[in-house]
Amino acid sequence: MTKGTPQNLSAVPQGSGTRTRFDLWCLVFGGWLGLTVVKFGNPIILFELLPKPNDLGEFILLAWPITWAFLIFLGIAAFAIRHLELSLNSLQKAQWYLWLPASWLLWQGLATTTSVDHRLSLPTLGHFLICVMSFYLGRCLLSQQQRPLIWMGGFLFGYLWMLNSGLQQHFGGLEDSREAFFSLPDWKTYPVEYIKKVSSNRIFGTLFYPNALAGVVLSFGPLLAFGLFQLTYPKGNVVMGVTVGLFIYASLAALYWTESKTGFLLGMGLFGLWTLTLRF
Repeated sequence: MTKGTPQNLSAVPQGSGTRTRFDLWCLVFGGWLGLTVVKFGNPIILFELLPKPNDLGEFILLAWPITWAFLIFLGIAAFAIRHLELSLNSLQKAQWYLWLPASWLLWQGLATTTSVDHRLSLPTLGHFLICVMSFYLGRCLLSQQQRPLIWMGGFLFGYLWMLNSGLQQHFGGLEDSREAFFSLPDWKTYPVEYIKKVSSNRIFGTLFYPNALAGVVLSFGPLLAFGLFQLTYPKGNVVMGVTVGLFIYASLAALYWTESKTGFLLGMGLFGLWTLTLRF
């Protein structure tokens, strides 16, 4: 390992052809991350309630079955293997906290053996497996990408789609859905939790819960804002200010309209941590 190379779990082979394939994989992986917040935002325990799209309109607008996520991720992971060179030495030098997700997944696997309902717990364990493997692929390979904007592009597209859906809900979309729901002759037969959700003004975008939308904004909004800053900074202060400013405004507006108390507290905490990085 050469001096200055991150001592993580991977090493990406060099060469123009290999680098091009690696950039392509990073672009696809970023698109996968964006796809998760657009099409796979429903709780895993509801996997049986999500039918396959019947036409192109439903394919574009509605959520996809979770089994599609498993198949897509398997293809992405198979494509990543050729770029991933694991060695015993690199595993031994990995920071201890990098093993926490794997330890948690192992514990969940052991807990699943005593589950009272394997019909729900097994798909949930598969969902956890994809989450943990996505973490390690990102840690192993995306950390080697010298041009992070390559993978941020696909993720940014999905993030903006999610934000747009949430903002549309605030500016009339929820009201239209509410009127359509309460005009149904059998709306009283729906679960109480669902009726409460329809009656609420809290936006949730392409996800299932408002708190989930708040979590995505807090987790990835600052990262994508910095990526936009890097992308637009060479274009001048006006372009950079308008682009980044609108992005931050839309993200904060969506966070506010989720009415997530937990999100607000976490946002205040993150802001406090950020101030510790300032020179004063």
